[in-house]
Amino acid sequence: MVEFVEPSHPSAMKVGLFMWRISSNREWENITSELVTVGVHAVPAPILSDIEISPEGTREFSRFERSSKFDELRSVILTMQNRFDFTGTFRLIDRDLRFRDELLRVFSFLAQKRFDFACFSATPHGSVAFMFEKVFRWYRIPVLFFQPSLVGPQSLPRKSLVEPLKYSLSPAIRKKYSSELVTVASLAKESISRLEAGKGTAKVALQRERERSSRNFFGRMRAIQFFFSRLGKGLHYLSVNFSSHKDLPGWFTRPLEVFLEWSLRRSLSTAIRALPSDIPETRMKFALFALHYEPERCSIPEGYPFSSQIDAVIRARALLPEDIVLIVKEHFSQSAAALRGTLGRSPDTYQILESIPGVKFVGIGADTPGLVSRAECVFTLTGKVGIEAALKSTPVIYGGQPWWGEIPGSASLNSFDGTPELKDFLESSRSSRDEVFDWLSQQFADTLVPVLGDATVDRYTKRISPLPERFGELQLAVLAEVVSCFLDSEFPE
Repeated sequence: MVEFVEPSHPSAMKVGLFMWRISSNREWENITSELVTVGVHAVPAPILSDIEISPEGTREFSRFERSSKFDELRSVILTMQNRFDFTGTFRLIDRDLRFRDELLRVFSFLAQKRFDFACFSATPHGSVAFMFEKVFRWYRIPVLFFQPSLVGPQSLPRKSLVEPLKYSLSPAIRKKYSSELVTVASLAKESISRLEAGKGTAKVALQRERERSSRNFFGRMRAIQFFFSRLGKGLHYLSVNFSSHKDLPGWFTRPLEVFLEWSLRRSLSTAIRALPSDIPETRMKFALFALHYEPERCSIPEGYPFSSQIDAVIRARALLPEDIVLIVKEHFSQSAAALRGTLGRSPDTYQILESIPGVKFVGIGADTPGLVSRAECVFTLTGKVGIEAALKSTPVIYGGQPWWGEIPGSASLNSFDGTPELKDFLESSRSSRDEVFDWLSQQFADTLVPVLGDATVDRYTKRISPLPERFGELQLAVLAEVVSCFLDSEFPE
């Protein structure tokens, strides 16, 4: 556990709540020291369970509860809580109670301290981080976060999901870290080249390798060892399993947790394996909707205004001409042994969506690059498949708020009022591969910043690719500049 000591600060400094992914006290000290140079006092996010509910926090909760924002927040948080329900036993009545308990503690914490702004290392997507963000916005306190690009060690600074921060690296940083910036851009371009070749990013390649290794002899032995360890320890998030069953003994609930989690995995995996790998009518016109792995921030909240991919699929089908079939492809990670696909997808999803006329599913064995090349257009919420499609000059329609939302040959799903507008878009001239690649290169050089967001330097190096030796130093300098730019835009003198 990393422990923080909050130093005193001059009253002239701006005070910000920082929900930042770090690996050590030393890293936090480096961050706070760098931010002091731009007049910022950084306060770390609290452990919510340590916050006592206060009378003032209760009064503020009550004020918020009477606003329209309460029901909006409640709806999203109840969905986000699926990420804790490994056994299917986390009841709605208990989710509602947990939501109110956590929100009371958020208001109680903010009643103790006064903040000028909040900063998140990645798009707020955990239930607690999302609560903090929405409460800050309700108080009209500015929020800054970094949206990871997932194609390189960069992110897009944002004031909100619909408003990027207008920022450019200073000449001083460009000069001091010129070689590191070239390497960072090169890593992103390499990732794009992998996408263009149909190989996926380095992160996806790692996930595929982990999935293969989980099915060999040693992987199965590890699974057996994990199974027996869980019989003694239980699964993750024990506080939500069998919610309200207070008197069941551990010797009964722990094996049952393991069995129920296995049952959910098996049900979903069976449903996914039953999906065909090919389109039955090979000559028909079709559009492709490539689903994301869920649960993840790329769907909630970055899929805004959609909170469910199911709604986006229905919207796409409603807009498409009747002579174009909508092919929906499942993501290979949804049934991966090392991931948590059961927390984001019901095994009944495929049957229900295929009951809609003009919707057909293909499974994880389908040829995604081939489908992208042949499709009339490609739909996604925010997925990298949109970049892959644009590079193939296939029209792209995104439902959420991807960092690449202005890529040539793309449009927002929410920009179409009906089928005629969509047909006009599909019949318009298509962007070339070079136009798309040049646009991406410009983003890597001038728009995205070398801030990892949802990973530490060590974690990124181990799991994705090596980073320049001075990347950590570069990231700190850029963070300070971005925060300073953000504060200048929010508090002009």
